[in-house]
Amino acid sequence: MADEPINPVVKLTREEASRIVSAWLGEERVVTRLRRLTGGCVHTVFEVHFEGDESPVVLKVSHRVQDLSISTECEVLRYFRRHTEFPVPEPHACDLSGEIVPYSWLAMERLEGSHLGDARTELTVEDQARLQLELGHAVGLLHTHTREAGYGHCWAEGSASSWPAHFQGWVSEEQEAAWATGLMDDGDRAGCDAIIEAIPRFLQRDVIPTLVHGDIWATNIMVAGQPGQTRLSGFLDPGGLFADPEYELAYLQIWHTVDDSFFLAYSDHQEVADGYESRRLFYWLNTLLLHVRAFRTDYYAQAATDLIRRLAAVV
Repeated sequence: MADEPINPVVKLTREEASRIVSAWLGEERVVTRLRRLTGGCVHTVFEVHFEGDESPVVLKVSHRVQDLSISTECEVLRYFRRHTEFPVPEPHACDLSGEIVPYSWLAMERLEGSHLGDARTELTVEDQARLQLELGHAVGLLHTHTREAGYGHCWAEGSASSWPAHFQGWVSEEQEAAWATGLMDDGDRAGCDAIIEAIPRFLQRDVIPTLVHGDIWATNIMVAGQPGQTRLSGFLDPGGLFADPEYELAYLQIWHTVDDSFFLAYSDHQEVADGYESRRLFYWLNTLLLHVRAFRTDYYAQAATDLIRRLAAVV
């Protein structure tokens, strides 16, 4: 499901884009083409063309100055590029000051092709099968990156030694925010409380903090090539978390991004433990509550309500 932008869409001009590119390269450049890209639920994304070998690039623009999420994404991309072979764009420069343009912005590599959400209708059966295998191998290899320092963001030392307790805190925060929208039924609050209380009991297992992307769905998967020869180009918007890898697998499944072929390839690198099919429901709950909070639609509220009632019957 495609979501509407959460924040105001930035109406960047060519002149403003030229100032950004010139500041990044340290010499004057004139933007010859500026095109807004699809996706970009949180920030506005543009493809920028100009004279020079560096063209084209992608600009991600926030409507606010001092938007730390822009610099955080830059740091996450640098971390992935430095420590993994997982294909993400190279970050070129970012600025939060508002001095160049009255926004925060990140300039990054333009990955080849288009995102899977746009390309899906053109894919052949063979393309779809190939991409599932490529996705499985890419994510499986990513999940070989672990650390002993604890769970949390990749750009900082892990601050949590217990994944279930760490995740339980997230869900509790999303629950409060979801109910604050007024879209959730107060009669389901006690059931959701019981589910959150049960998280440590259901998710407790021996797992090393594992690097995950954290937000892989069709719009964040880039593919390239003609129909019949389409291949994986890379991934956008990595969250960069050290987590239980099942957090990633569940997210991939809730939006029907992957099928059994993905798991066949994934199993060449990582084992999916028994009981995952039950544990993934708790991750789905967090995702749905987050979407209620962010997008404030009855669609997500009803999906969250249905899952709460399903889980409340078994915890």
